Amino acid sequence: MKQTGSKTTTRRGFIKSGTLASGSLLAAPSLYKNDLSANPDCLKSEPEKVVLLSGKVNKHNIDLGLGFNWFEHLGSGGHYARWIQYPLTESIYPDLDDEPGWKAIEKGLDELDPGWIRFGMPPDPHVDSEGKFIKGTVHFKHLEWLNRWAVRKNRIILLDMFLMPRHYEFPLSEGTEDPGNTIVNMAAENNRDYARNFVAPMIEYVVKELKLETVKYFNPINEPMEYGVYQTPDNLPPAMVHYVEMYSEIREALDKVRIDRKRIGLVGLDCGNPGKFTLEQHALGIDIDPHIDAYSVHHYNLRLDYLPPITTPDCGRNYFLKGLNVIIRAINTGITSFCIWSLMNPNTVDGHWAVMGENEGELIRYKYPFAVYGLMANHIPHSAIVYPLQQAAAPEISHIHATALENPRHEKAIMVVNDHPAKHIEVELNLPKNWARTGKFDQTLADQNHLNESMGSLFSNDGKLRVTCPPFSLIGLKLSN
Repeated sequence: MKQTGSKTTTRRGFIKSGTLASGSLLAAPSLYKNDLSANPDCLKSEPEKVVLLSGKVNKHNIDLGLGFNWFEHLGSGGHYARWIQYPLTESIYPDLDDEPGWKAIEKGLDELDPGWIRFGMPPDPHVDSEGKFIKGTVHFKHLEWLNRWAVRKNRIILLDMFLMPRHYEFPLSEGTEDPGNTIVNMAAENNRDYARNFVAPMIEYVVKELKLETVKYFNPINEPMEYGVYQTPDNLPPAMVHYVEMYSEIREALDKVRIDRKRIGLVGLDCGNPGKFTLEQHALGIDIDPHIDAYSVHHYNLRLDYLPPITTPDCGRNYFLKGLNVIIRAINTGITSFCIWSLMNPNTVDGHWAVMGENEGELIRYKYPFAVYGLMANHIPHSAIVYPLQQAAAPEISHIHATALENPRHEKAIMVVNDHPAKHIEVELNLPKNWARTGKFDQTLADQNHLNESMGSLFSNDGKLRVTCPPFSLIGLKLSN
């Protein structure tokens, strides 16, 4: 993750991580029709033809691109953060000796071609009764397998514990049920003990013994201080103060074992409201920034511009378009890395989020998530320069969003999303000025009826490329050599 500029804002990169989730994507179209009934006039503003101009080069290149969450907690037993509604008993990974099963997963990863993986490691199977780190678990065997894939593909892994190991937690409040109806995971009672006796030995094992060269980042806690994860007793000491201190201790512990931030960087905040967290730090006179190498922001508040805020769960095609809309617009504004929840999931807990799976050696491609996110991952070249494609005088509500990307090998790609639920829209793309004035572009489409399907070729002329975007669609374009 590259440093990104002046210390007056932040020198860290950003990982757009977590909840750009797919949902089941199998619900009836009435989901979005009901939404539109609240404001039907808002759909009349988009013209039949849209002209997009290439803007100035974004100062932030694509970094890790589009990745996925590999949630290793599933199948580890017990309940997530003592919550009775989040059992972890159902495994989704093949046995270690199931060669066809792992071949199927490898095939799925190769087809999706993610830029990185966030590996969610369960903490408790790796702590003995004295708090010492335990090596050689099945979860690290899975991480070793994933590292071999990442080495072959030149990809990056973020190691993420999600929760504090029970051994290191503050004492629980009297009457806490396990499992119970509330989420409870305490902060480490002693940050130094946690950093030196658990984190540092684990990262040493990863770096020096297993030599997992693609593991480049570490995050200790998922979504702290938001719904019951990372608590201090009666907020004493203040949880935010304790949280920042934890990062200071982890960085110092890693430096002591000669694992510097160039080898393993720390990821922080990992929250849905970074503004609130940043203001709280400012009020307390503390700052996490010197200790970390990337910020992670989880995005839950997805809605299309023309829809009212979501008040009920939304798992229809509507939802997947929101994710695409957000990612393309975020790329244009300077966000460089994204992560989808989640790669594999039994679809029985925490929503219906699976992108792919495996059954008896056969790859399962979950319909819309696999098609849409696969198309997008394949059209975000690593280290690419970003050319935002935007209307010169965009209406207040626009249904067309696009970006053009070019990596150091001069491979060029364009993504265009149409979030209008009913209208085909003609789009004229004015290509970046330094691109060839004529060229052949291979076109791929994902919509209700096409699942990441090739649609033949389009040809640019005089620096212009014209494409018809069906309703609720993502189009990927690659310059053919």
